[in-house]
Amino acid sequence: MSLLQSLTSPPTQALTILRSTPATVSFTVSTRPVARTFLALVVRYISHIIRFLIGSVATALCWAKWRLQQGKEDVVMQVLQWLLGDKLGERVIMKLMTLGWRYVWPMLVAVLWWVGRRGYTGQ
Repeated sequence: MSLLQSLTSPPTQALTILRSTPATVSFTVSTRPVARTFLALVVRYISHIIRFLIGSVATALCWAKWRLQQGKEDVVMQVLQWLLGDKLGERVIMKLMTLGWRYVWPMLVAVLWWVGRRGYTGQ
């Protein structure tokens, strides 16, 4: 019975009250769990860093594809070879050149949607 109740009940909400002056009050209600322990804070910040890096890589690959289409592959090749090494950088460049924009844009939008999405919201 408690399992059914936990599945159907709304998520736990946290109320934050901020009184900047005696005449004003600001209320914030959130369903995000409050990180109270050191491990919860570390996990939250690591997930933020990972999401930022994934979004940056997706945006950088889209930029590299655009630069390759413009015929300015010297900068892209230097950057990718510096980051990934010679052989892997060349393979990434070849894949970017063969991959069409109709695949690149939806993937970029999906990745940026996932990166910017709040993971703690309820129904």
